[in-house]
Amino acid sequence: MAETLTRTEDGRNRLSMVRRFRHAPETVWRAITRPEHLAAWFPFDVELELVAGGRMTFLDKEGGPSFSGTVLETDPPRVFAFDWEGELIRFELQPDGDGTIMTFTHDFDDRYGAGSFGAGWTACFAGLAAVLDGVPVMEPDDMAGVHDELAARFGLDAGQPQDDGTVRFERQLTRSDAAYWQVLAGDRDLQVGDELTLATTGTITAIDVPDQLELKTADGPVTLRLGIGTGQGGRLHLTVPGDEPAWREWITGLAARLRELPPRP
Repeated sequence: MAETLTRTEDGRNRLSMVRRFRHAPETVWRAITRPEHLAAWFPFDVELELVAGGRMTFLDKEGGPSFSGTVLETDPPRVFAFDWEGELIRFELQPDGDGTIMTFTHDFDDRYGAGSFGAGWTACFAGLAAVLDGVPVMEPDDMAGVHDELAARFGLDAGQPQDDGTVRFERQLTRSDAAYWQVLAGDRDLQVGDELTLATTGTITAIDVPDQLELKTADGPVTLRLGIGTGQGGRLHLTVPGDEPAWREWITGLAARLRELPPRP
């Protein structure tokens, strides 16, 4: 069912997703609140006290850092909501014939992470459906295509005009920084003074592989910078001198070429 990205009254971003399961609300409730069921489909192992104000601990399945949370609301078998390191997660369950409609919301600050969050929850809810159906939970497919489709649907591929006349793009990448540079440079050992064609052709004026690249073009300077992102890759910050459609098309093409590369393990 459809996913949407909206703004909350306090200015945060809200990802909403709706799923229907062929099981009663009581069954779905157990799958979203009991640690032994959560372990099969949720991205972390979870320890929780299932009362409002109860503590939650999210344990990395591969031994990474753990995170904390708090149960905000529990109304079996209808509502389960919690805070996860400042992000708000809410499940609402409604009977629907012999099944259940689950309305899920995730409130967060990082708007350009919405594609990653949506792709991740899509994989999680496929696992939840498998748990409910009593079949093995399969490793999720590469979710880069889902990410990029959601990014386009949510308007995250659009540039933002700046006061100085430039246009700024921010795009979460679905492959590693090394893969991004491979697509950008090909087999070339790029240096200052080299020509490079992206949406337009320019001369490299600064380079720090793979974190930063600056070009001088006929229309003005172009700056590409990689920052910390969500998911498989970094976050591309691109500032260009106008012509939003051409650069939007270039970023869409970059994303498509990245999808052709294998995801890192």
